[in-house]
Amino acid sequence: MEVVIAPRVGLAGNFAALDADRPSSSVYFASVINADSRLSGKVLDVGCGKSGPTVPAYATTLRRAAQIDGIDPFPEVKENPLLTRSWVGGLEDVPEIPSNEYDAVVSFFVAEHVANPAAFLAAVHRVLKPGGVFYACTPHSQHPFAWCVRLIETLNLKGKMEDVAQRGWNRYPAYYRLNSRRSVLRAARGLNFARAEFHYHPCVQWDENFPRALRFVPRLFDRVIGVHVTAVAQQLMFKLEKA
Repeated sequence: MEVVIAPRVGLAGNFAALDADRPSSSVYFASVINADSRLSGKVLDVGCGKSGPTVPAYATTLRRAAQIDGIDPFPEVKENPLLTRSWVGGLEDVPEIPSNEYDAVVSFFVAEHVANPAAFLAAVHRVLKPGGVFYACTPHSQHPFAWCVRLIETLNLKGKMEDVAQRGWNRYPAYYRLNSRRSVLRAARGLNFARAEFHYHPCVQWDENFPRALRFVPRLFDRVIGVHVTAVAQQLMFKLEKA
């Protein structure tokens, strides 16, 4: 399998610009996805919920699809008005989804919740047409945000952290087992993907998960390290192409 690391682009390295343009990572990732003609075909949205992507840039990526189907663990997926067909469950647990069916599979902020990466990518490979593509946008597991989330999950503190930060948290378990180049390549081994491509982008939005008195901590990290070092960039997009 060919492995490609995309070069640093856009606002990387400029904390002030990133702070002023907080959606920049999603806008960049969406621009890469939108340039792919396969998104004009039949698309499966994994983890789509009852309304599709909540990030505007990612919602735009689906507007030109000829057909959008979706799967989500929660029954509310049946209320999603964008979908032609929908299924309830995890992608790896729903064999009813046709094989070799989709030009593209997309997942936005789903990979961090995957418990079994190899089974998940095997299911992605199964439902893609030959030559089809999978795009996943997710927090990068090498960033401190992921370390914090894993610690909070381990200590079962999500509810308390919601109260402290005064904002909602995703109650679905987060594992961060499919959120780094190494973990993706390991899970994809032997699945006959022809190409893997990785895009990294800094993002300074994680300070919003902290109480106001402590927001200086993530902001200091971002100023000194986070926006400069690709290895700990906060956002990751990976692309897998089926042979």
